Amino acid sequence: MKYLVKIILFICAFLPVFGYNSQDAAIKDARFKQDRKGRVHIYYDLVNPNNDRYFITLKFSDDGGDTFFLTPASVQGDIGENISGQGKKYIIWEVEKDAPDIKGHNFVFSVEAEEVYVYYFNKGKENAEQGNWDGAIVLYQKALKYKPGDSNAENEIKFVRTKKEEEARKKEEEEARKKKEEEESRKKEETRKKEEQRQQKIADSIEKGKKYLSQEKYSSAVDEFQNAINLGASGEVTELLVEAKKKMYEVQQGEWRIIDDDLVIVGTGGGNYLMWPRKKDSAGCHNDETLNWSSAMSWSQKLVYKGYDDWRMPTKDELKQLYDYGKTYITYASSWYWSSSEHVSETSGAWLVHFDDGRVYCGHKSNGVYVRPVRGSP
Repeated sequence: MKYLVKIILFICAFLPVFGYNSQDAAIKDARFKQDRKGRVHIYYDLVNPNNDRYFITLKFSDDGGDTFFLTPASVQGDIGENISGQGKKYIIWEVEKDAPDIKGHNFVFSVEAEEVYVYYFNKGKENAEQGNWDGAIVLYQKALKYKPGDSNAENEIKFVRTKKEEEARKKEEEEARKKKEEEESRKKEETRKKEEQRQQKIADSIEKGKKYLSQEKYSSAVDEFQNAINLGASGEVTELLVEAKKKMYEVQQGEWRIIDDDLVIVGTGGGNYLMWPRKKDSAGCHNDETLNWSSAMSWSQKLVYKGYDDWRMPTKDELKQLYDYGKTYITYASSWYWSSSEHVSETSGAWLVHFDDGRVYCGHKSNGVYVRPVRGSP
């Protein structure tokens, strides 16, 4: 239950004059005065036959009591929580601390008495309606302090806790949804950028390939066109790759051309060529390790290198030609290399070429000698 007394405050010059209007029998005989320091002294009688506990509130209005915009804070005495008993009560309000600039004549302040349980219960309802679940629970618990076991307050606490959990769950779901959307958006953007970069790389490779093709740098053109295809390009670039490969292998007789980091070809006439591995320590040259003649013959026939599986051991003449005209295109050991050519009368021997000075010699097939295979038509 709430009890209200309105006391009308008129401020003139420096010493206000006060009047009051009692609207409820719970607060009786309100008296007031203002001292020379500007403090307002309020006296009232609390009619409380059941010895209930009240929450006393002081409010202030500057429009004759239509609205109370200020709840004074600079107060002492019988105000606030847990006011009980009957009889005379006293409040002192330091007006100038709360409203130092107030001037006029239509001021009203009210003294309200509300049972503490009702006060906290209603405040709990207000907080719950505003969605302040924690604040509502605290206020309902305070209400229960003054009315232990009250089912209304307990039910409200349960309701508020349920709403709080629902709100927390919805918040988590919303956060999870937003996080998922952000992740999907990030992945889409990442995919878009990757695709954009891929398309740009394709365009760059094709442009470079065409430039190399016009400059007759066919191996470089092949590399660029192949790179574009590896990135997913199709159509025109496939035809350009075929054209570049065709031109790359179009060498005149005796013309040497590097077509790969480890491949070199030499024209043999009639559109034919021989292809050699360039690096002595590559897999195409048995990693710079020696073999006997039989093992070398077998190894070369089984070799699959740079996408070709038709490698063989070179003849004596092919190997000598490589030394005489092509050794500037390759790296080699300053030692002997096997040929496939056997000695006519000495079946245990086969011909060797020394890559330090070009000597040709018949060596025993059981010797360990370096190998360099070849492919193509002589």
